[in-house]
Amino acid sequence: MRFPSFLLVLLAACGAVGCQPGGSTPSADVARQSSEYIASWAEMGMYLPDAKQVAFLREHFDELRPELVTALSAPESAVQQRAAYVIDEIGGSARACGPDLLRRLQENPERLIRMYLINALGSVGYDDPSAIDELQRRYKTLNPENVPRGMFASEYDDVDERINVAAALYRLVRAEDRAEYRDFVIQWLEPPGDGLSSRELNGYTERRWHAVIVLEYMRGDTRRSNRSTKCGKRKTLRTGSRSTCRACSRR
Repeated sequence: MRFPSFLLVLLAACGAVGCQPGGSTPSADVARQSSEYIASWAEMGMYLPDAKQVAFLREHFDELRPELVTALSAPESAVQQRAAYVIDEIGGSARACGPDLLRRLQENPERLIRMYLINALGSVGYDDPSAIDELQRRYKTLNPENVPRGMFASEYDDVDERINVAAALYRLVRAEDRAEYRDFVIQWLEPPGDGLSSRELNGYTERRWHAVIVLEYMRGDTRRSNRSTKCGKRKTLRTGSRSTCRACSRR
């Protein structure tokens, strides 16, 4: 298997000095397996990491956190996307990744990657004031209006990102402050109004589906190995034991 250059550098550094202060260094077998998994993310096409990979990375999270954090900044967008997805799936025990998720959210120019990072911030429960302030800023500035979808499933708009932000904020803020974010998501369950063009109707229909998936996420379902996975805002398709990214499969 061909390893991305950033992984070769990481492996060399870990072997020489250990990975991260305050954390344990993974055994050779654990490091090798995690490197193989992460290397595969650049070439997974429509697939997301499967339950086996997520379970392994969850089990060894304390040892492998530096590798996951490094993957969030990998040159390949596909690796960044899947690193955020795995952290999202690991959930609360990956809260230590919160500052790194927030930094990448602030830096990343790709909307789809930001949507994964936003999901992960909510899932790990990173409720630091800096994270809540950043998410609230985005919620206020992103356009909330339904707009026609682009020609490709990977083309997301402000409103799509705003739905993810609302879901994350719902999980992170105090219970008495949740109503605005809940209501923004729930409104998309209403039937579409009259007079929409076919493209506007398509956009609205996609956002209704988005809202259904996000509501599951908002309730904080902890049965993470069994719940439906998502790509940015979309539910993924199950093919055998693997999860496929609908946005990637339709590019």
